[in-house]
Amino acid sequence: MSRAVDDERNWKRVPIAELAEPKAGLCMVRLNAWWAVDAQDRVFFFRRHSPQCNDNRAVVERIKTHPDMVGIVQIPVAMWRVSPSDFA
Repeated sequence: MSRAVDDERNWKRVPIAELAEPKAGLCMVRLNAWWAVDAQDRVFFFRRHSPQCNDNRAVVERIKTHPDMVGIVQIPVAMWRVSPSDFA
């Protein structure tokens, strides 16, 4: 399997600015978490709904498994829409 196919299947990238926008509906919110980011300041979600973030920066250092994860940033308020099926 090519890296591009694996990337598309397993990873979703979201611009930091998009996480800061208020959203209607069912949402997850993280406050002051550290996030793994790529060179375009996009955060990572594994399997499309598992955020690659933690309250502890050292944990994020250890979970930087994708080769494009080039940095870590702390985001004061991050909000993203979820579906109940994400938790099934």
